[in-house]
Amino acid sequence: MNAIYEYILAGFMMFVMLVALHANLQSLIANTTALMMEEDYNMAESLIDMILLSPGNPANWGSTTPTLFGLAAQEATRTYVLDPRKVIRFDETHTDYPWISPGELRSLLGLSSDINLVIRIKPIFNISIESLSNEKYKITVKNHKGVPLANVNITGYYMPELIGPNGTENSAKNVTGIDGSCTLEKINGYYLVVCADLIGIKTMQTDPPYLRVKVEGNQVVPSEVPVITSLNYTSGKFYGLSTDWAARYVEIDGFTYYFELEVWR
Repeated sequence: MNAIYEYILAGFMMFVMLVALHANLQSLIANTTALMMEEDYNMAESLIDMILLSPGNPANWGSTTPTLFGLAAQEATRTYVLDPRKVIRFDETHTDYPWISPGELRSLLGLSSDINLVIRIKPIFNISIESLSNEKYKITVKNHKGVPLANVNITGYYMPELIGPNGTENSAKNVTGIDGSCTLEKINGYYLVVCADLIGIKTMQTDPPYLRVKVEGNQVVPSEVPVITSLNYTSGKFYGLSTDWAARYVEIDGFTYYFELEVWR
């Protein structure tokens, strides 16, 4: 009789041990999965800050090949202020500043060949400039989701085809209505540079696009690089299941942009 009780007790203890082992394995799997996800997340966050907070080496590498990659402006006293001469290196259509290939970027960031990324840079507001007639432009401002923005302060700068070193101060102002639009006078023989300002957040667009100008103070002055409207840089086609994403608001030439980084293996 005592032997039967011993067998029952031993079987019960074995059952308890198996249940405890199963629970521990489930917990270990869950913790490992969470750790892997956290590592991927931290990788994207670390990468985006490495790219945006460091000026790289040399710090003014804009038109040269850097030994350490970073987009921050050398002279910036605030975070997330980028050098347009470095940013334009993501656009292979602008040959004045050599395009950085995906292989070069991986090497500079210390990434292996099985890691791919997408970098998207776009203005915080989308500005469209439409010529209504020989006398007027229609300016429309929308947010990144395509929703029209009202009460945006619009300043239009009129610029001759050949702008002098001191820039131009000829301008007009208006405010967008509930449909996100307003009009500006059109002056024949002049280009238009539009600055949209909503509670201090600014975006710029030109007609025609990609003019090599920027706004400083209350005037338009020449710039070394064309106005950055939207960039989409990718190192390869999407594949794999491990994907991560991070984003920041950045400043380029005094205007606000949305910087997105997507990483996958």
